[in-house]
Amino acid sequence: DPTDPYDFNAFREGWQYKFFDSNDRHRATVTQEFRIASGGWVAGVYGKAMNEKDDATGYLYGGDATEMTSDYDFSVSAGYGQLQLPVGDRMMVKGNIRVETNAIRYDGTAAGYDIRGQFVTLDPVNYNIDHTLVGGKGSVHYKLNPNATVFGAVARGYKTGGVNQHPYLAESNRLYDPEYILNAEVGYRLAGEQLTFSSVLFAARRTDQQVSISSQQKEGDPNSFFYYTANATTGALLGSELDGKFQLGDRYSLSASLGLLSTYIDPFTFEESGGNITLGGRGAAHAPGYSYSLAFDTGRPFGLFTHLEIIGKDEFYYSDSHNQLSSAYQLVNAHVGYRRGPWSVKMWGRNILDERYAIRGFYFGLEPPNYEDKLYVSWGDPRHFGLMIEFNF
Repeated sequence: DPTDPYDFNAFREGWQYKFFDSNDRHRATVTQEFRIASGGWVAGVYGKAMNEKDDATGYLYGGDATEMTSDYDFSVSAGYGQLQLPVGDRMMVKGNIRVETNAIRYDGTAAGYDIRGQFVTLDPVNYNIDHTLVGGKGSVHYKLNPNATVFGAVARGYKTGGVNQHPYLAESNRLYDPEYILNAEVGYRLAGEQLTFSSVLFAARRTDQQVSISSQQKEGDPNSFFYYTANATTGALLGSELDGKFQLGDRYSLSASLGLLSTYIDPFTFEESGGNITLGGRGAAHAPGYSYSLAFDTGRPFGLFTHLEIIGKDEFYYSDSHNQLSSAYQLVNAHVGYRRGPWSVKMWGRNILDERYAIRGFYFGLEPPNYEDKLYVSWGDPRHFGLMIEFNF
């Protein structure tokens, strides 16, 4: 029937957009930490044990299964320490380290109907993996005067690895390794009576960078679209942050912030319905080149107060798995209120110019009959207003 939406006919296609699933999930977590502190040093140990059991039925994994059970154990043991040493009257040197071992055990089973309508059990997903991770930070702070400080730091951080659970995922994409980041920064802080200001310049190198992949596994089947985590090779970032506030007497203040960011991910390859796809060689997802805010406030501790701000963000890639870009946008927010004693009443408005802006983007084939790849976006909040009443005691 040509009058069907998007020329889609459920009887002709053999399936319809009508799905249901139920998930019964139970999670138990135990954590314990012991810490000793004295003067300028701290030492401690940390432990965590988590177990999660899932029992799901219905339309699962884009229709690839109708029932699924899983048993997931995650345990962490870590030791850490920090030392803080004053050097003279103006300098402070700090250092800390954390050593962590974690273990993951995942056992998952799934079953469903194949293309012949026969109920089949899918290959189980059973993995035991463990990692030893080391992170730490060293920093130096130097006081130029009672109100101004310069500082520098070098740090190594990490994100743990894990298991992607989808039963149809290629074994080469099943596991992902921990990610490490080596970061260096220098900065300046000023805390005066009229002016507060801070600036930071930072650079980082990411090893085995974790990326979120949204992949369509079967060409022409929009329901085979799912997410998993993978490792790129390496990535890098360079940026700066500026933040300041100027007090204009006792009733007015002007504040502003600016962030500049440049990122890069080395090329990486993953599997999709059309074969292997190589991406990367560009910026990271959700990493705009600039972001800023400018705000003007009026008011005293009691009485009428107002706030007006403009915030903006540069374009950014929606995902690490496609090259679609957002558009830059600017939003205007404001509020006006009255404060008396412990009471305050505030009427606020966000996005008061009703700017239409996208915050997430998905790129895949959804619309029959040709199922051509197309960008679908999720929009940010439209113009909205509210009233807030507060009482402090």
